[in-house]
Amino acid sequence: MAAQSLVKEGLRWRIGNGANIQVWEDRWLPIPSTYKVITPRGFLHDDTRVQELIDTTTVNWKQSIVDALFLPHEAEVIKGIPLSSRFPTDKLIWTETQNGIFSVRTAQCL
Repeated sequence: MAAQSLVKEGLRWRIGNGANIQVWEDRWLPIPSTYKVITPRGFLHDDTRVQELIDTTTVNWKQSIVDALFLPHEAEVIKGIPLSSRFPTDKLIWTETQNGIFSVRTAQCL
């Protein structure tokens, strides 16, 4: 069980279509300190998904919404996350390696 919690602590989401990722609860920002949003929730519901921040017709972040909802430094980080026009499924990745793949060797380095 201890190993399971260790692995969970090293995971974060890679944005695909944003459907599986909760804005306020999940680890999805490329900010190594927490990988989570620190901006106060404001008026959005707890279950707001990242997909609600993506314009699917232009395959871009909804910049005006991102700027209005998040602290300036987080808004810039979010707008800097690349999006794929193929809208793949969101993917959990291991934060401790460049390629995002977990191995026993990378876990031993923690």
